[in-house]
Amino acid sequence: HSKTLPTLAFGNYDYYARCKDIVNNKNPSDKIISFEICQRFNPTVVITPASQLTEALGATLTYTVQVTNNDVACSTESFALTRTCPAGWTCTFASTSLSMASGGGSASTTLSVTSAAAATTGAYAIPVTATSQADPTFSDSENANYEIICVYRLQMTTPKMESSQLVQNTWPVNLREAGSSSSCPLEGGKLAFKINSLNLFTPDSC
Repeated sequence: HSKTLPTLAFGNYDYYARCKDIVNNKNPSDKIISFEICQRFNPTVVITPASQLTEALGATLTYTVQVTNNDVACSTESFALTRTCPAGWTCTFASTSLSMASGGGSASTTLSVTSAAAATTGAYAIPVTATSQADPTFSDSENANYEIICVYRLQMTTPKMESSQLVQNTWPVNLREAGSSSSCPLEGGKLAFKINSLNLFTPDSC
């Protein structure tokens, strides 16, 4: 049996059906048919901060993942969160599912990313995807960007000089790689010297 319904507005509907046989025996109770009419759109994923830097291998960086439900007139919906983690890394959500009302409702959780102990310097993108659990064809993705950088510490020993001594001098300067990564090229870098008491700032190449 089928019935064509008139054009319906967005919303939730309950229809009741009861059958009878040819001798007019009826079902003792109605059969309820419930359905929803709404319009679905892809959600919006925002990651804050979008990018973070660290000089330490194995460091854990935390990102906030916000999902906005862009559906119109739909019921409260849940979105499943997934991520793609580099090999040997750990990427963990505080919650793998978020629920929010349609029409711009939003909810947030955190993503903690820990790099591998053998990771090399460079930028890494961790894609994060929110997928509608009501209709998996609707989803959105954004990257949590994690960058491992090189940091050098300047070691310099200078002789004691009187402030009245206006002389030119040369001092040895040693650079020590401060991180634990073995892939920190120094070529093409910039080295800057600042003498606070004289307010001098002199850049140089290395």
